Amino acid sequence: MKLSEKDLLADQGDDLSFADFPDAAAIQSNTLKIDYVFEPGKEHDGATIDVPVSLLAQLTQADIDWSVPGIIREKCVALLKGLPKAQRKNFIPVNAFVEELLPYLSTGSIDLLDSFIAAVYDLRKFRIDRALLETIELRPHLKIKVRVLDNSGKQLAIDSSLAALKQAFCKGEEANVRGSDSQQSLGHPLEMSGLVTMPEIELSPSVEVGEGNIKLLRYPSLVDAGASVSVKLFADEELAREAHAGGVLKLAMLNSVQQRNMLRKHCDRFVKQNALKLPVSGADLVEQCVEACYAYALTNTHTIRDRQSFERAVVEAKAQVVGLGDRLISLLERIVVIRLTLKKRLSALSSAPEYLLDDVNSQLDRLFTPRFIVETGFERLAEFPRYLNAIELRLAKAPFMGPRDKGDTELLANYLVQLEKLKNDSAAGLSMSSAPRLEEIRWMLEEFRVSAFAQSLKTKIPVSPTRIEKALSAIKGGSRSITY
Repeated sequence: MKLSEKDLLADQGDDLSFADFPDAAAIQSNTLKIDYVFEPGKEHDGATIDVPVSLLAQLTQADIDWSVPGIIREKCVALLKGLPKAQRKNFIPVNAFVEELLPYLSTGSIDLLDSFIAAVYDLRKFRIDRALLETIELRPHLKIKVRVLDNSGKQLAIDSSLAALKQAFCKGEEANVRGSDSQQSLGHPLEMSGLVTMPEIELSPSVEVGEGNIKLLRYPSLVDAGASVSVKLFADEELAREAHAGGVLKLAMLNSVQQRNMLRKHCDRFVKQNALKLPVSGADLVEQCVEACYAYALTNTHTIRDRQSFERAVVEAKAQVVGLGDRLISLLERIVVIRLTLKKRLSALSSAPEYLLDDVNSQLDRLFTPRFIVETGFERLAEFPRYLNAIELRLAKAPFMGPRDKGDTELLANYLVQLEKLKNDSAAGLSMSSAPRLEEIRWMLEEFRVSAFAQSLKTKIPVSPTRIEKALSAIKGGSRSITY
C-alpha cells in the first residue's frame, strides 16, 4: 500500500490538531516539557510531563488533567463506559452524550473528575460518585504521567498518581506547620527564626521565587516554633494559612505575658478542682484552655501580616482573654458534670440494646478527643451541653428505643464512614482545602443526632439526610462551600 503526503495529512474527522497535544504545558508560571510515547498497552504509553521536584508541591491535579486537551473526549467516553450498567444506561449513546457534555466542562481551577461530575449533573441531574470514577481502570495513554526531576534533570520517579508523588516527595511541607526553632540558614530573605514579635517587613500573601529557570509561587507564613516564631515559605496555600494562624496566636501569647499568666492560673485552678472528672490529663488541658481563648479573641488571623495590624490585634486580645477564660471554665464545669453522669448511666444500662451503647460510647469518644478544646473551638464547645443533653434524653427511652432509633443509628454510621474516607482522601492528596468543609459535615452529624434522638432540644442549623448527602456530594464533586 502506498500513501501520499496528502493522504497522511488528510483530516481524519476527529477535529484534533497539534495544539491538542502540545510539546509543553504552561503551569504555575512555568513551561514544563511534555513527552509522548506511542507503545499501546505499555504503562508509559501516552503523555508524560517533566516536573522539577521543587515545583511538585505546587502542582494540582487540575494542572495535569487539562495539559493535554487531545485526550479529554476519549477519557470522558472511557469513564462513562466504565460505569456499572445501571448507571451507564442513562448516557446512551455514550459518544453522542460526550459531545454534548464537552462544552459544559469547566477547565482550569478544578480537576477533570470534579468537572465531569458537575457537567453530568448539569445535563442529566444525575450525581456520579467520584469514588466510583476513581476505581475505573483507564488505558495507559489516557493517564498523564508525571516525571519528577532533580535539580540536574535526573529522573527521581514517574507515576500517573500525583497524590502518590506528593506523598513521597512533599511530606516535609506538612511537618513545617508546627515547625521547630531551627537556627540553620533558611535560604530566602523573608525566612527567619527566633522571632518574639511581628517582623518589621510586611508578609505578602504570596511571593514568586526563582530556582534556576523555575519560577515558584510561595506563601510566607508565621510558624509556631515553641519558644519563638519563625517565618517560612510554603508551597501549599492552605497549609500556610493554618500555620500562620498558629504563628500569630503564639506571638500574641508572647506579647501578653501578664494576661496569659492570669488566664493560665485560672485554668489551672479549675483543672485541680475537677481532676477526677476530666476526660484528658490536667496539664495539657490548661494549655488547651489558654490556646482556645486566644484563638477566639484573635479573629481573621490570615489578615494579620504586618506589625501595625498585629499590635492592634494584641491590644484587643489582651482586653478579652481573661474574661473568655472565665466563660470557658464555666462552660467546662457544666460539660464535665454531664459527661460524668452519662458515663455512670451507660455503665448501669445493662438491659439497653448493644448497638445503642456502642453508638453512644463512640459518640462520646469523638466529642472528647485528647485535644478536644482546641480542636473544637470556643463556639462549637458551647454546643456540647445540648449534644450531651440529647444523649440523656435518648438513653431515658432505653430499653424501648422505638422503631426509628436503630435505623437512624445505621444511617449515621454510614455517613461517618463516608466522612472518614473523604478525610483520608484529602490527607493522601496533601491538600487542606477541603478540611473546613469536612469539619462542617462532622458537626452537621451532631446536629442530626439532636434532630433524630432529641427533637425537643432543636438544632442550630437545618439538617436532614438530604442535606447531609448533598454536603457529602458537594465535596466529592469539588464544590467549595456547603449550603444548609
